[in-house]
Amino acid sequence: MSKPIFILFTLALLLGIISGDTIVSVVSTFRHGARSPIDKSSWDLGVWPQGYGELTPEGYRQHYLNGKEMAYRYIEQAQLISPKFSVSEIYIRSTDLNRTVMSVQSQLYGMFSNGPQLAQTAFNQKAVPPLLNVQNQQQAITALGEHALPNGYQPVPVHVVSASYDNMLVGSSIAACPRMAEILQAQQQTDIYKQKVAAYTQGLQKQISQVFGITVSYEVAGYMADTLTTDKFHKFDWPPGVTDEMYYQMYGNQNYTNSYFYTPEASSLAGSQFFQAILDQFDGTISGTSTRKFGFYSAHDTTLIAFLNFLGVFDGNNPIYASTLIFELHNNNNAYAVHISYNGASILLDGCVDPCPYATFKEMMQEKIIANVTEACQLQNDEAELSYNYNPYLDINALS
Repeated sequence: MSKPIFILFTLALLLGIISGDTIVSVVSTFRHGARSPIDKSSWDLGVWPQGYGELTPEGYRQHYLNGKEMAYRYIEQAQLISPKFSVSEIYIRSTDLNRTVMSVQSQLYGMFSNGPQLAQTAFNQKAVPPLLNVQNQQQAITALGEHALPNGYQPVPVHVVSASYDNMLVGSSIAACPRMAEILQAQQQTDIYKQKVAAYTQGLQKQISQVFGITVSYEVAGYMADTLTTDKFHKFDWPPGVTDEMYYQMYGNQNYTNSYFYTPEASSLAGSQFFQAILDQFDGTISGTSTRKFGFYSAHDTTLIAFLNFLGVFDGNNPIYASTLIFELHNNNNAYAVHISYNGASILLDGCVDPCPYATFKEMMQEKIIANVTEACQLQNDEAELSYNYNPYLDINALS
């Protein structure tokens, strides 16, 4: 074979491989967008009209823009899902909090900005409620035209589970998984934890006491950094005396305090149901027994930390607002593989290539998945008295 012919053959082969590769199923999980601080602090200089722990307009926009990117990738380019929202193609689940529900709603609005229209013009006057004397009804009908809702809005069904029973998306919380308290206690007995607390007591704790007028634990100092981060993001001033250096020390506390309890066991307890859901969706796609093509899971930073730890790729840095972890199932001439990305960067699993052959990926996940998480989450010694330093990141009421 001559060199030019060989080159053409190689190019044709490569083009065939590329054209044969299609995305056939996707699971996306993400942290909610920007929000107000979880709790009120006397020193917080921010102004929060909607109250505490609520998604801000900036958070709406973050997820709306995420949705526009998802639309470009999976509707326009990959043609994975329909341009019009279909309940048979998409499943949406969120933790039972306003900010996570509103985040995924904002994201889906970005994906499906052109909502449904009435089936017939005749329904303009027929599709009305059985209320009498609705104010400005005819004016509203005229403004809608053929649209079901203003501005092409597409309602989406969001499924939630009460936090105390949500082992999928808040599986690190002690309320959902009491076993986490025993793991936390054990981790607080390690040398590295004790060394960090001792160093904090001798240094940063004293600075915080001088600036804020309060003496707080190692964990709470990290939690205070979350409020400072929220203020910083929304362009509010910090209290006098808080320097960048001090903030980054507190932020370092947060990076550690919201992740040190994720031992391999804890990561499996918090991640098993989610990764089983991925396998179930992908298996359904491969076998042709399911029409679901996209799963959205709206959660928290600690949720993503659990999942990244489950994969063995957590880098120690707290996920920022709207951080997104995506699993794509690719079909390349009936050879299935999984591509994973986090905030746009590809993730390479230890012991696999990218994309990871699905059989290998599935085997790797199944090695860590706990079949009965509810049972495994029970206390191993319910007669022992637990004693540990309070950690807000294991408290459902302080989910960040």
